[in-house]
Formats: sequence, structure tokens, C-alpha cells
Amino acid sequence: IKFGKVISLEGIGGGTVSPAVIFKRAMKYYRDGQYPEAVLEFNKVLDAEPTNEKAMDMMQKASGKIKK
Repeated sequence: IKFGKVISLEGIGGGTVSPAVIFKRAMKYYRDGQYPEAVLEFNKVLDAEPTNEKAMDMMQKASGKIKK
């Protein structure tokens, strides 16, 4: 997996966060059972890198675990 694009997140000190950092945060949410939060974070990765297959796969897994 290659992470390259850096995205800007408003409201967090005006800094930038790489997709790799967001992916790690999403994985922590996933491991902790916080699936809605994980989906949001995986979607941020996909906004920056639409062809990121690992993020797509994990986003789908997290979505499937959200109770309807």
C-alpha cells in the first residue's frame, strides 16, 4: 500500500494528516469495535486515495459490523 497524498483536516490545529495516519486510526477504531467511527476514517482515506484496496476492504468489513 502506498500512501502519498496529504489531506488537510480543518479544526484540528490547521495541520495536515496523511492517509497512513488516518488508516492507523481507523484500524484502532475497528479493533476497538467502534465501527461507525472506523467507517468514517476509512472513507477519509478513500477520499485521498480512491484506489486504496485495503481501506476499501476494511471500510466494507466495518460497515457490515454496524448493527442495523
